[in-house]
Amino acid sequence: SGSDTFTFTFPPTIIVRSGGILLDQTTNKVIRFPFNSIIAILSGGGFGATGTVLQIFQGGVVGASFTVTLASGPFTCGMLADGSVQTYNSVTAIAVMSGDFTAAGTFLGGFAPSADICSGGCGIQVIKGVTLSTAGLNGVLNFKITSIAVAIGATFQLGTPGASTGFKFKFPITLSIFGGMSFVCSGGYIMLPPGSEFDISDGGEFSSSISVSIEIFDPLTGLAIGPLQTLGTLISGGTFKLTVSASGSVATGGTAGGLGSITFLAIRSGDLTDATVWGGGVAPSGTFSISIPAGITITISGATLSLEMVRCGVSGTLALGSGSDTFTFTFPPTIIVQSGGILLDQTKNKVIRFPINSIIVMLTGGGFSATGSMLQIFHGEVAGATFTVSSASGPFTCGMLADGSIETYNSVTAIAINSGGFKAARTFLGGFAPSADICSGGCGVQVIGGVTLSTTDLNGVLNLKITSITVAIGAIFQLGTPGASTGFKFKFPIKLSILGGMSFVGSGGYIMLPPGSEFDIADGGEFSSSISVSIEIFDPLTGFAIGPLQALGTLISGGTFTLTISASGSVTIGGTAGRGTTTEMPFSTSMMG
Repeated sequence: SGSDTFTFTFPPTIIVRSGGILLDQTTNKVIRFPFNSIIAILSGGGFGATGTVLQIFQGGVVGASFTVTLASGPFTCGMLADGSVQTYNSVTAIAVMSGDFTAAGTFLGGFAPSADICSGGCGIQVIKGVTLSTAGLNGVLNFKITSIAVAIGATFQLGTPGASTGFKFKFPITLSIFGGMSFVCSGGYIMLPPGSEFDISDGGEFSSSISVSIEIFDPLTGLAIGPLQTLGTLISGGTFKLTVSASGSVATGGTAGGLGSITFLAIRSGDLTDATVWGGGVAPSGTFSISIPAGITITISGATLSLEMVRCGVSGTLALGSGSDTFTFTFPPTIIVQSGGILLDQTKNKVIRFPINSIIVMLTGGGFSATGSMLQIFHGEVAGATFTVSSASGPFTCGMLADGSIETYNSVTAIAINSGGFKAARTFLGGFAPSADICSGGCGVQVIGGVTLSTTDLNGVLNLKITSITVAIGAIFQLGTPGASTGFKFKFPIKLSILGGMSFVGSGGYIMLPPGSEFDIADGGEFSSSISVSIEIFDPLTGFAIGPLQALGTLISGGTFTLTISASGSVTIGGTAGRGTTTEMPFSTSMMG
């Protein structure tokens, strides 16, 4: 009262309950808060009047602000550590630290959801970089949480690891996944009441180590309503939406293509179109993926599959084209044959036709039923390039590129065809991005001409067992995170083959390689960096550096360059142009940091 503005020196958590009022008596209608403050106005609570400015004031510096336009709640305003002001027309708990749903320390200002606070409904916002766990809820969310929004770069972990009972939302909820959502139980369903919605935005992802389904239940009786809605183990690379009406009926949709589709899990052998073959008793339709467990054979009869099967995981057998001369996929599939899985060609002429943007991957232990099958591009009713299978077992990858060419590799290889991040499914042909599961036995990455592959989303460390990265002429491999001073570490031995360009985009640190690695730049290829950078060899067991730094400088071009690291960590350097094409920084002990 009587002052121009009012300033909180320390971050408060202000909760205005029903009937309560936050009264601004400053002359200029300005209330200032440091980072990590939060104001929550519950239903029935309010401000003395509209027009007050809520402003960040940190270290004597005025920051972002918000002008109050509503005199009553519900309303939440949070001052985040990044200097932003986040506001919601709801009572919203903001997860700012990785942790459990039940822990006050997980949320801004300790404002965690509770039965009391959420009696009129609450929202949850999970900000970038945060993982919100629900393990502490023991499989049931009993609070009236009406929405959970997961930002880009955030993760929502649903369920309790090892639990076989799934997870139940007691009240209708909207799940909005811009980042990642993972189901971590070993069994059970995701149980939703009528009036719920599950949205995955373009770039968001749902994953599970087991094939999981959504069960709609009646809140009054607890009994299931209608068939299960199969999600499978992965939804990514496109949008996905599942809406449950007030009566319990379900509508699903999403963008065409990509992996934005429901995964159907086979429970017995039979034809693709037989509803009894699939969990939930519904045959695949629309844009879908299928998963074939070990011991089960799924047959796609006839000469053509006109349904849009975007992904097929095969641990059993996928049999194609029984009784027909050839077999043709109308839409481009991503077929992944796991160890023990078989792709069975039953056509008379041993010809399987694919449109462009298809990919077939055989993991170690998976394979074809026999050699001699011809994999052929068939696009716009025109037969194109072909490849004849000469090995019955994996690892093997065959990709049908948009330029009409077929690329094959005697390895599990992800092919980057669009500029983007290393973890983004849309970056790779058929959405087949490297993952810990797929690459457990080792993977290669191929970056085709015209594509820039970024590693920003790896946060400075490649933890996957990537054994090789090949960058084609006209392609660029961007290593590191812009502005990061921690460099980039390859956890496993790798061979970097640069026929195009490789750029280090960090502001500091080293390129860290373990023994057994190799760094090759072909004639015409180039390495560049805005800062002078070096390679550090490290011991994978201890993490300590081995030997001196290997200075690369800011540019290597105009000739070949090879740096080879032996199993003991010793380094050999060569190239047609010698080190004369390397812009070097003199080595000194100070470079060791």
